[in-house]
Amino acid sequence: MPAPIPTQSFTVPTEWVDYNGHMNMGFYVVAFDFKATDPMYAWLGLGEDYIAERNMSVFSISSRTDYLAEMFEGDTATIDTMMLDFDGRRMHYFHQMYNAAGKVTATNELVAINVDLEHRKSAPVPDDLADKIRQVVAAHSFLTRPRHVGRKIGLR
Repeated sequence: MPAPIPTQSFTVPTEWVDYNGHMNMGFYVVAFDFKATDPMYAWLGLGEDYIAERNMSVFSISSRTDYLAEMFEGDTATIDTMMLDFDGRRMHYFHQMYNAAGKVTATNELVAINVDLEHRKSAPVPDDLADKIRQVVAAHSFLTRPRHVGRKIGLR
C-alpha cells in the first residue's frame, strides 16, 4: 500500500499563469483535482467506472487550499496524498504539492462523501471498496501528519 499515494509529475502550462506572473490560485485546485484526486479515486475503484458499474460517485463537501510558495510557467510539480480518515461514507484526505526542489508549494485538504446517484443521497461505500480505503487509512496512519491539516482560517 503506497504511503503516501504518489502522482505523476506535471508542468505548469502558460494558461495557468495570471497577471502576477505565477500560477493562478484556481489552477492549484484544478491541479489537485485532476492530477491527484481523480487518479486516487480511480486507483481506489471510485472513478468513472464506479459511476457506470454501481451508479455511485464521490462528491467533495469541504475543501481548503493553502498557498505556500509560488509556482511559475514551466515549473514541474508533483502531488502526494495522505488518506486521513474514513467513516464508511466520508473520506478525509490531504494533498501536498511539491516543486522540483521538493519544497511544499501548496496543500489541499478535503472531505468527500459517497453518493447514490439514483437517489442523490449519501450512501455507504460498498464493502469491497470500503475495505481498501480502510487499508489505506491504516497504512497512512504511520505517516507524520502535515502541520496544515485541520488548520483554521482567520486573522488571529
